[in-house]
Amino acid sequence: MAFRGATDDSRLERYGFDQLSDGQRALLVLYCLVFLSSNQRASLFLDDPDNCLALREIQPWLAAVGEHCGETLEQVVVVSHHPVTIDYMAGAKGRWFYRDGNGPVRVSDQPDRTVDGVSLSDAIVRGRDRE
Repeated sequence: MAFRGATDDSRLERYGFDQLSDGQRALLVLYCLVFLSSNQRASLFLDDPDNCLALREIQPWLAAVGEHCGETLEQVVVVSHHPVTIDYMAGAKGRWFYRDGNGPVRVSDQPDRTVDGVSLSDAIVRGRDRE
């Protein structure tokens, strides 16, 4: 892999995949899943893709997934406990999975309850999305 240096645009720095951090490797793979799946009509199922990533790293990737979903990506299922991912992805196209006691898992387009002025992720943490 080659990257342009931060101070000198003409010089390429070369790094092996093993020289990248866990977060850099994860981000590289996540972008490859989105941009190398063109014309494949692929479905992605990702569990906690935001592990090892900072907020400023995951947000552009989430935007790219949103742009490609329904076009080059058939569907994208993201399971996450990260508050930024929840707040970004759970809006218009998110699905809520919940279970009442030991009963079956139910799916809903929206949480049962929202609290004005509280983000969806905060409502989950506080237990206000279901009573």
